Amino acid sequence: MANCTCRAEEEKDEVEHVLSNWSCTHECQPRVLYEPESVAELRILLQLHQAQGKKIRCVGAGISPNGIGFSSRAKDKKVDVAGFYHEAVVSVACLDKLIEVDTSKNCVTVEAGITVDSLLEQLRPHGLTLKNVASIRDQQIGGLLQSGCHGTGAKIPPMDAQIEELVLLTPEKGEITLSATIEPELFALAKCGLGALGIVTQVTLQCAPLHYLIEKTVLMHVEEIHQHHLEWLTEFQHLRYMWIPYTDYAVVVQCKPIPVEGTLELEKLNAKFPSSGTDMSERLASAQKFYLHYCGDRADPTYANWSFPTMRDKIIALDPLSKEHLRLVNEIEMEFWKLGEGYRIGLSDDIIGFDCGGQQLVQEFAFPVNDMEDIDCVVNLLQEIDRANIPSPAPIEQRWSARSTSTMSPASSPDPNQVYCWLGTIMYLPSSERNVRDSITKQFEDYNDVVRSVMNRYNGFEHWAKLEWPKDEEDRRKVQKRIQKRYPLESFRQARDVLDPKHILSNEFIDLLLEH
Repeated sequence: MANCTCRAEEEKDEVEHVLSNWSCTHECQPRVLYEPESVAELRILLQLHQAQGKKIRCVGAGISPNGIGFSSRAKDKKVDVAGFYHEAVVSVACLDKLIEVDTSKNCVTVEAGITVDSLLEQLRPHGLTLKNVASIRDQQIGGLLQSGCHGTGAKIPPMDAQIEELVLLTPEKGEITLSATIEPELFALAKCGLGALGIVTQVTLQCAPLHYLIEKTVLMHVEEIHQHHLEWLTEFQHLRYMWIPYTDYAVVVQCKPIPVEGTLELEKLNAKFPSSGTDMSERLASAQKFYLHYCGDRADPTYANWSFPTMRDKIIALDPLSKEHLRLVNEIEMEFWKLGEGYRIGLSDDIIGFDCGGQQLVQEFAFPVNDMEDIDCVVNLLQEIDRANIPSPAPIEQRWSARSTSTMSPASSPDPNQVYCWLGTIMYLPSSERNVRDSITKQFEDYNDVVRSVMNRYNGFEHWAKLEWPKDEEDRRKVQKRIQKRYPLESFRQARDVLDPKHILSNEFIDLLLEH
């Protein structure tokens, strides 16, 4: 244990560490935070906690909206009389090496603590990239895979389904290697294992040759989208709709590969497919005018330097729970994107990411696509939002993926041709004032009730990193019952009992998921 970094000493009474997720909606105050520098140190940690029967939760980058990687509050009152400490946490951030690149098979083997951004950078000299990436690049590969993250593209599965081989360090069985040919049933469970079956230390991922994409961004009416949607799902490698509530419009972002050989050809293509001809200052003019009208002499003198996501946060903050105010903000956003219509050409991993904006509450569902149900679902949701007077900001984000072979994935399906739609809703948290954030959070719970009622009609299930267990016990039981019908929870329980019989790796989220 001497070589293992321990960020908080157990005998101290004060809290030395407060871990927060990206939007500061969940936090964890562990008595002990470990950062082992090798798998050997991590193994010693697990052995110690296994022998003592003490919980230890593995956290990734801590970005997940629901804090799924955080440990739960300590239940041992002898250790924590005050009742606000959390169980021990271990981070594998120091286990961040790229181990091997196999260009003949388009595969890469990495340690689980490597970040997406670092991996993409190290793959470029080998002429490779990841098949898809999520919006945020700060995620660690281990956490991203275990929680079922995805990008967008109807022919590309979620990232957990791109795993070729997985190495787990488990409390009971030590280190085990899993693949499609080595314990395939356990492999299917563990790829999206929620950190409950073992700590991922190493993973081999499928990659794609480094390539250029041409991206087109355009504002479109729902009728035009409805007319072309099925062909777009097939035509474009990546497709994203950003719906604007209280309007009949969405920002449509389409990407497909384009051959580029040399800088000269890239310059010619950029001339042929121009970006927006509108200057950014003109695109921001309506938002700035709106802000100045409301704030007058109280306006921040630096407002002219704000990006659009920052400006949107500032004007939403003026009246965040007013539907009519949000309607005006959304009209401003629609104009911003209309003036920004155009093309971008670049390497794929530069193109498919985007700015999610500031701190926010997030929910996302995945559901199987049949006929045009994915578009009908959004139309129905927008109508319900309007009817329920929900102050809904833009965007409602719609993306797609192929099915996943991971049995615990929300996109799991035995049908290799099944496409899944991922639908995300948000409310921004533009204030640091606790009472304001609490009010927005309460409103978002009502928003989620509306979303869930619509998604139940389409067999939708929450993204694991965005599922919040309801506080009301009856409501929680309903969610548990619905989840039990979707996933092989009995097989998952049995696997956990074999690999982690004392359940030291699980937190309250996992325990609620798996309770009978």
